[in-house]
Amino acid sequence: MVIETLTGRLADGVDEEAFLEADRRFQTEFVPNHTGFVRRTTARGAAD
Repeated sequence: MVIETLTGRLADGVDEEAFLEADRRFQTEFVPNHTGFVRRTTARGAAD
């Protein structure tokens, strides 16, 4: 089993809603078509 944790920040000028829509599409259109994915979650916290 492999568990990956990735962290990042949106670049200046990137629209958060556009990112979340692209993330939703990735979750529903790309991930299910790849064998081995058990779970994928996007979380966000307060900016530093």
